Amino acid sequence: MIGLFGWLELFEHSIALIENSPTLDYLPTWAALLGSCQRLGNIKLGKLAFDYAVQLDETDSVPYICMRNIYATVHVEEDANDIEASNRYAH
Repeated sequence: MIGLFGWLELFEHSIALIENSPTLDYLPTWAALLGSCQRLGNIKLGKLAFDYAVQLDETDSVPYICMRNIYATVHVEEDANDIEASNRYAH
């Protein structure tokens, strides 16, 4: 549902679902939100989702890739390159 609301640009519904869930430590939740933010170039919410995702598993490259793509979508190349450089787990 989080991803669906995000794709429909109903981010407030995505956040409400997350806030009302019993736990915030479920990585796929944050990945779904990141995917929606990537598609729409939502930096603010994407950064929030990125921070939670990395806190849960800093070795997972997916959040880094999504956040880099979010920055690239809105043409913030310096931040995109910083995220890419900070992903020390990328192969």
